[in-house]
Amino acid sequence: MDVLFINGTLIMLADGSQKKIEDVLPIDKLLSFNHKAGMVEEAYGFMIKRSNYDLSITKVLTMYFEKDNQISIVDCHRFFDTILMKYIVINYNNLSDYIVHKFLTIKYLDGQFKYEEIAILNIEFKMEEVYMYSALIFININVITDNLLTAPGGNLEGLFNYFDYDVNYK
Repeated sequence: MDVLFINGTLIMLADGSQKKIEDVLPIDKLLSFNHKAGMVEEAYGFMIKRSNYDLSITKVLTMYFEKDNQISIVDCHRFFDTILMKYIVINYNNLSDYIVHKFLTIKYLDGQFKYEEIAILNIEFKMEEVYMYSALIFININVITDNLLTAPGGNLEGLFNYFDYDVNYK
């Protein structure tokens, strides 16, 4: 499993609340997006794993989005691009290709899940001392992290974009 997230990354739970990735417990119910139904749902079966490294100094990519969203990753990660209507892998080398693209964000407001499309406004590379984590949902293979619909990066291309998605992300 790829190392993708750093400590402090917020994982959305099924009730719309968020928890730091390092505090997620096996009894927690995570939120995932079901593309067949076109809606979020409780994720059954997940694994969050801290890397085998202790606190490490590593290159961290922080992306700043519209509406005060931001996410920090290590190496690469997959995001749902609403311009291309598919999951794309963002890494240190290709980020500039996606600056003008929009990405799906999911927030829990007034008792409902709201979907919005937001663009990357700025990026920052910095060497930071962090713990690194991986997250995997077994059914839908995606998770909502820092309000963004995300999925594992790395060499998993055959698991994603197998079908065309419509305007409801179905």
